[in-house]
Amino acid sequence: MSEVEWMVDRMKLYELRRSQPKLSVKDLVKELGRSESWVRKWRQRQQEAEAEGPSIFQSRSRARHSSNVRVGEEVERAIVEIRDEPPENLGRRPGPLAIVYYLGRREDLQAEGHYLPRSTSTIWKILDRHQRIWREGKGERQPELREAPMTHWQIDYKSISSVPPEEDGKQQHVVETLNCVDKGTSILVAAVPRADYNAETTVASLMDLFGQHGLPQKMSLDRDPRLVGSWTAQEFPSPLMRLLHVLGIGLVVCPPQRPEKNAFVERYHLNYERECLQRYKPDSLAKVIEVTQAYQQHYNYERPNQALTCHNQPPRVAFPTARTSAILPTIVDPDAWLLPASKQLYRRRVDRNGTIMIGNQRYYIRRALAKQQVAIRVVPHSQELHIYLDNKVVKKVAIKGLYHGQMLLEDYVTLICREAVSDARRLKTRRRYQQRRLAQHP
Repeated sequence: MSEVEWMVDRMKLYELRRSQPKLSVKDLVKELGRSESWVRKWRQRQQEAEAEGPSIFQSRSRARHSSNVRVGEEVERAIVEIRDEPPENLGRRPGPLAIVYYLGRREDLQAEGHYLPRSTSTIWKILDRHQRIWREGKGERQPELREAPMTHWQIDYKSISSVPPEEDGKQQHVVETLNCVDKGTSILVAAVPRADYNAETTVASLMDLFGQHGLPQKMSLDRDPRLVGSWTAQEFPSPLMRLLHVLGIGLVVCPPQRPEKNAFVERYHLNYERECLQRYKPDSLAKVIEVTQAYQQHYNYERPNQALTCHNQPPRVAFPTARTSAILPTIVDPDAWLLPASKQLYRRRVDRNGTIMIGNQRYYIRRALAKQQVAIRVVPHSQELHIYLDNKVVKKVAIKGLYHGQMLLEDYVTLICREAVSDARRLKTRRRYQQRRLAQHP
């Protein structure tokens, strides 16, 4: 279409606006046969025109409107110098805005007639060209080493956001599923929805899982307090972790804010959310159980999985005979967690009364060490805690709460559930105490 025809339509738009000012954009589109964006653009241009004339009907020049003056080498050197040596006692490394400010105060450059850029993007490009902008290199992606089938499980909670909050109860995470995915096969081992997940019910759900599917060699879990206990425990084994150690399961606790370390169950969460929860929007525990069971069947037996091990087949089709090799024992050694716990140091701050809290037990150390950080090592053969200060043992204390002999697994699980309840109550009490202190001393 020629420029003349465009101008005719622009003139028609102008006349319609003057003769019928109440016409809407949609009406103008129908009258002119132009797109809505075209009508809006030219209506605004005509409204902003200061004087009426042929110029308001003509296309604007496509030539650049900004200056194309090249920044000289001396100015570039000055920009880099300001970046490397902040002027006037500036206590930080200046960014592009600060460099524009200090560059404008260089009277020597102004006197010589140099062009001084005002655009922060121009400053940024100069700094980048002179390698003053740090860019994180693209590290080579290392694929996860695949474990043997059904030997390494990853577990995590998934909140069902479509379930509405309770009027006089929970406002968030009303219903959650505890999901377990096998790292070596991507098989969804279990997805257990509940409305009452805490440390105790998590133990009960995992014991049901082990009873149905056997025991893996390792399990990965994040730092949810229901799994690893209070953050103040500083990695000392929680009741659940001690139970898993006693069952002979190796634990991999993921670092904070590193979901990729639990990647297989996190990926399942994404699929579960998109393909199940967003589709059916379950609004009650019963509905969540119904859709989750159906999706688990679909995920394991019908849905093609693009994991490297599955070769675009459903996990249970790719691994029809995958099973765990160990089953729940009848009798356990309830103190077997001491050996895994001895492989690292634990740190505590001695209270004013000379005691420390570790593993749901309080130990007296020494009043003279109040407010000092000490290191604690678990010594399995003597069943003691060795307390270190400046790499020297300052005290040895017998570990409390040990059972000193084998017992039925069923009895041990009952004791672990009691400890989990006690640990959760203490954590809740501590949180309330911290909230009161913050309210009193904001």
